[in-house]
Amino acid sequence: MARGPDGDVVVIDPTLSRLTIFRLDGALLSETPLPAVFLGLHMVDDRIVGSRPDRSAETDRNDQYSVLTRHVPMELSALTGEVLWSRTSMTNAASSDCLMLGEVGMSSAGGLVVRDCATPGGLAFFEDRDGEGTLVLSPAYVEEFPNERDVDAYVSGLARLGGGSGSVPASLREAWSAGFRDKPKGWYRGPFKFDGQGHTWIATNRDRDAWSFIEVWAGSNYLRTVVVRDRLISYDLLGKTLVVLVERSPGPDGIAKLAIDWYEVH
Repeated sequence: MARGPDGDVVVIDPTLSRLTIFRLDGALLSETPLPAVFLGLHMVDDRIVGSRPDRSAETDRNDQYSVLTRHVPMELSALTGEVLWSRTSMTNAASSDCLMLGEVGMSSAGGLVVRDCATPGGLAFFEDRDGEGTLVLSPAYVEEFPNERDVDAYVSGLARLGGGSGSVPASLREAWSAGFRDKPKGWYRGPFKFDGQGHTWIATNRDRDAWSFIEVWAGSNYLRTVVVRDRLISYDLLGKTLVVLVERSPGPDGIAKLAIDWYEVH
């Protein structure tokens, strides 16, 4: 789902290859066919940014990032589904052969930002989306290992993928979590967001227990890190307001409640 330029609700269905727009009261405004296997990520005015798998690229089954690196970034018209821009030649475009093109972000000015999967804390910025990019390392990066909430989320996710309810025996849980617990966490997570000044916002995996951290960039220049309470799940920017969906610290019963917090951005 995405927020349209007029505050409408945009629903992207990759299975049906369809984009549907609703008013906030639920009234259907439009339905637009999309190219097959297009994966929409976010809206830029009346355009939708996303990608599709690159069927021509060779996939390395031993590469855990192949599913995201072998993609073609695209920009489509949300009104007609027409492809307005795409780029297939991005290998080594930012001195990196491991760009996560399946999660590309595009600013309103047309610049691109992509995570680098070979460099922890690495981002590639493209001022010209058809030109070369600049690979930079976050100055805020620190190596950090999963905490117990990270391990719980990982094990529960494996259980759901296997058709379980999320509850697993202690022996199986330990087997699943052993390797995960000893591996440093990836630094960045989730989609890119852009504020009214064209700054890039991206959440990190740092802590996500008592606090969560979101980096803010102006092009390839790191500006600051914004800190919010609790475990960040998702977020959005509404003018000068940062809206975050978080998971509170677990209570005495071990259950963590979800909540929405609103922050004023200066």
